[in-house]
Amino acid sequence: MASRAAIASGLGYAGVDVVFDAVRGPMVLEVNRRPGLGIQNVNVAGLLSRLRFVETRAEAGQFLAADERVRLAREWARDGWQSTTVDEPARAAPMAVEP
Repeated sequence: MASRAAIASGLGYAGVDVVFDAVRGPMVLEVNRRPGLGIQNVNVAGLLSRLRFVETRAEAGQFLAADERVRLAREWARDGWQSTTVDEPARAAPMAVEP
């Protein structure tokens, strides 16, 4: 759900806030261009190194399908963000990271 919302937003890197309603179940509350520190606190790690890792593996100007993005993120996390598998997207020049 979060990956699909991020893709639909067209923002590239985005944070997605999901809430859980007792009747409706999970729902996207908002999509943020500049997500807060919550994810860094949960992961006990900063985002800059992971952003640069992902950017070096991004297909220029294209989004992957949500399920493919989730699969790659799980693989990279499992490998400690050191993955070099053959089936990764083609490498492109890193995108600028805002401070």
